[in-house]
Amino acid sequence: MSYIDSYDHEYIGSLGYLPIYRPLQVIEGDKWGGYDFSATPDNIVLGGGSG
Repeated sequence: MSYIDSYDHEYIGSLGYLPIYRPLQVIEGDKWGGYDFSATPDNIVLGGGSG
């Protein structure tokens, strides 16, 4: 499991071998390894996840 799997999201597809996700909730950076990652439902996330 990766960090994106800890949040509500939908799998959109892939770009080559990289999965593309859309968060379904606001992801705010936190002290548990996510301090450098945040996203909103208006964003897409490339890579990561269990694919």
